[in-house]
Amino acid sequence: MRLIAGTLKGRRLSAPAGRKVRPTGERLKESLFSALGGLCRGASVLDLFAGSGNLGFEALSRGAALATFVEKDRAVWRCLNANAAALGVEANCRIICAEAFAFIAGPAGETGYSLIFADPPFDSGFAGRVYSWWLESGARNPVLVLQYPSSEPPTTDQAGPAPLKSATFGESSYSIFLRE
Repeated sequence: MRLIAGTLKGRRLSAPAGRKVRPTGERLKESLFSALGGLCRGASVLDLFAGSGNLGFEALSRGAALATFVEKDRAVWRCLNANAAALGVEANCRIICAEAFAFIAGPAGETGYSLIFADPPFDSGFAGRVYSWWLESGARNPVLVLQYPSSEPPTTDQAGPAPLKSATFGESSYSIFLRE
């Protein structure tokens, strides 16, 4: 898997062998970042269920100021640290080994992020929980990019904003939610 645009374009990321890491495909990632436009520039990014860090590192490559990666698997967390070092972006990263919902429920979850990526395990049902947390978090988190299995879109609150964009690529879909 590689970064597709920006200052780190063409650089490769590694993922630990034998782990259940499902990196975002290049076509989906290209569509997603095209839809985000300039929202990455200067952004403070939260990459929940980070895996290899594919989305957070792509955001850094496209001008994000800081990326916080949250991953509970220690081997995957070590790989995230190795990817940050290989890319030379450690100063722009916070890499946390924690369960995503414990992280956002704690004091660190009170921090505002201008852009949140959430790509939870597809068989977990976590996408709806992430959306609910985002709705409750208020204006401090203006943009949510949520990935989910195409066959199981998350239940979203009718009172919440409609997706700015949604797209499907094979078994994976994403929606971008933006607060007014």
